[in-house]
Amino acid sequence: MMLKGMAYQLKQTTVVLDIFYVFLSAAVVYSYNIDLEHHLVFRGPNSSFFGYSVLEHFHDNTRWVLVGAPKASSIYSGSVHTPGAVFKCRVHSNPERRCTEMDLGRGNKLRESCGKTCQGDRDDEWMGVSLARQDKPNGKILACAHRWKNVYYDTEHILPHGYCSIVPPSLQGRTRPLIPCYEDYKQKYGEEHGSCQAGIAGVFTEELVIMGAPGSYYWTGTVKVYNLTSGTLYNPNREEVDSHRYSYLGYAVTAGHFSSHNVIDVAAGAPQHSGAGKVYIFKIDGSSLVKIFQASGEMKGELLYNLTADVDKRQKSQPSRVYFAQNGAQISSLRHQLSLEINREECQSYTAYVKKDVKDVFTAITFEVAYSLGKHVLDGSTDADLPALSPVLRWRKGDKIAARNETWFEKNCLSDDCAADLRLHGKLLLSGVHSMHHFALGGVKNISLNLTISNAGDDAYDTNIYFNFSREVFYINFWQKEEKGISCGLVDLDFLKCSVGFPFMRAQTKYHLAVIFDTSRLSGENETLQFLIHAKSANPEHKTQDNTLNLSIPLVHEVDTTLTGVVTPTSFVYGNSIDHSRFVQMDDMECNFQPLNFTFQVINNGPSRLPGSIMDIRIPNRLAGNGPDMFHIMDTQVTDNRGNCTLHRNPMPCTIPQDRENIFHTIFAFFTKSGRRVLDCDRPGRACLTISCSLGSQSKEEALNIDVQLLLNTEILKRDSSSVIQFVTRGNVQVDGRAMEKPNGLTEEISLVFEALHSQEPRGYVVGWIIAISLLVGILIFLLLAVLLWKMGFFRRRYREIIEAEKNRDSDESWDWVEKNH
Repeated sequence: MMLKGMAYQLKQTTVVLDIFYVFLSAAVVYSYNIDLEHHLVFRGPNSSFFGYSVLEHFHDNTRWVLVGAPKASSIYSGSVHTPGAVFKCRVHSNPERRCTEMDLGRGNKLRESCGKTCQGDRDDEWMGVSLARQDKPNGKILACAHRWKNVYYDTEHILPHGYCSIVPPSLQGRTRPLIPCYEDYKQKYGEEHGSCQAGIAGVFTEELVIMGAPGSYYWTGTVKVYNLTSGTLYNPNREEVDSHRYSYLGYAVTAGHFSSHNVIDVAAGAPQHSGAGKVYIFKIDGSSLVKIFQASGEMKGELLYNLTADVDKRQKSQPSRVYFAQNGAQISSLRHQLSLEINREECQSYTAYVKKDVKDVFTAITFEVAYSLGKHVLDGSTDADLPALSPVLRWRKGDKIAARNETWFEKNCLSDDCAADLRLHGKLLLSGVHSMHHFALGGVKNISLNLTISNAGDDAYDTNIYFNFSREVFYINFWQKEEKGISCGLVDLDFLKCSVGFPFMRAQTKYHLAVIFDTSRLSGENETLQFLIHAKSANPEHKTQDNTLNLSIPLVHEVDTTLTGVVTPTSFVYGNSIDHSRFVQMDDMECNFQPLNFTFQVINNGPSRLPGSIMDIRIPNRLAGNGPDMFHIMDTQVTDNRGNCTLHRNPMPCTIPQDRENIFHTIFAFFTKSGRRVLDCDRPGRACLTISCSLGSQSKEEALNIDVQLLLNTEILKRDSSSVIQFVTRGNVQVDGRAMEKPNGLTEEISLVFEALHSQEPRGYVVGWIIAISLLVGILIFLLLAVLLWKMGFFRRRYREIIEAEKNRDSDESWDWVEKNH
């Protein structure tokens, strides 16, 4: 809203300009007439404000008219919305009066980096709002865009710093950028140069670039002067310029030899100063601009009578505590003319009003009347030969011709010296937490300083509580238990002042207040969050030990880390009958390797940022304590290289155990193969491969992946007697010393299991031996049985007689049965 308002006031004139012209009227002037009949007309795009600024330029025997069009679209920056443009129009040999846009070398980017905390935005920047030419042959051109913005902090403040380009005399080629109001890490709109709008007016001397910046210091305004030779940037001393907001100092600027023929001075107008306007003239002195002249639109010439209120404060550049009312305005001095006669006393009465925000009631208010004689008028005839004698003022050498009066505030004090006795008590409270011994970064958004201030002495005038704190916390507001006239305001980003009980804090009273700060941006670089609090009044005070509080709380990265993970494959089959193509073979090695991939994920569930952590992975690496290592690590990776892993690599990845057992033991082991064997690093005496990974910082809810690629030597597994070997891999994460785990949080450990399954098929030579031994055992059993039967007489029995006897017995039994039945 302020940008628009300032844009449309550019052409306003004030009394300040009239005074400025009068001041320069003593210079020699050469006049000339304007040729209205032989004019040249140049035209630009519609609605582009073509002609907002106009400049003559001469280079290489060619005359140009340069024209600013601050609302134009640019053919060189099509992606930018109406950034403005500067057009060049050839004066001679241009019958069509054609004007072409100058290429200022800005490119087609809407935004581009311009510093550590600078991101330029060119939309509606008003390029061409002012134009100036360097005051020398083949001079360069200054073209400015006062609405250019720094949007690095666009979520909080858009900063209209303003931008200027220095263009070569040829009007083409590389330009030089100037952003005189940008400062690293400054982000507040209005404060300092946050709304500067440099370049709304500009002047270019032989070596000085002068840019008006009416938006600085909440539109008090300032002037930026850049020396092209030394690279020095000059600013006015703020204490020498009246700090009236919305004065718009720098709305118009010029330069000239005002103080000396050998010195370039800078003049700047503040058209809205006190509603009437003001002009300043500065000279370069050392590293700053020093005021050498000022003129106000209210100047009416020399007056004979000047009454000033609270003159001691004004001489110290401090605000006056009282004022006079004149035509609805509050002023601290009056000018008046009195007509005096001999032996006649003349009196004039004035009423002074005490301002509402007066806090210093212990020093007197001094009124001073400075006076001088005006024109002396005599009645009646005078001697023609001798002039009338003029009166003189009684004056003591070295003294000022003035009279003073001291007015004191009336105070109600019980002690001789009106001593106060302030006492401070307080504690820190975290939002959502009743009591906590530490501050969890990121887990607490606000912190409250609950204070009690009491006064056990006389009425304490101008009582204030001062707060010093880190610039990483931000003041939000204050709360008072009862309406006690407390008000708080920031003096600086890290300094807060609270006025208590205006105009004074009564004796034997106690006030309660809470001051709330935003803590969401604490980085944790400091180990503690500290608030230094001090209470002070204008009264004398004999005991000050209890006027100060030091409230602090340790800052802790409190996190809740957890682990997840997966292993692939979760099982595989090995053995002599398994095709070798299912395994991995390394160059010049006979071993078959089973590839395994582990993925672990370390998750920070907050609430704080995790500064760093260490992830340990333990994998069972041997079947026996003195056996060979089974695993060979191929690669380890951490997400985005935000960590590194240390490990022990297997120098002999392909180890094939030698057969030291006889064939009969091998056959016995095959038939007695057990069901399952568990290899777990948590079991005592187990030799494990350890991988330790140091991980970088993690934001809340952020996860980091650790990928591990391994090869398992299956030749070692074949020598084991188990049909299933289960590997239990253990992982755990530990936060570094700057952080602590959240109590009763998620587990920081994980176990991953994969199994190696034996194919249960013996080797080829074992099969042959099994068949041979089986045949041999069968033959031996047969022979043994035959011998046993022979010994029992089985082969000596009379089978024919037995058979005949059996037949005869059967016949006799059959006839007996027939006879019994007949």
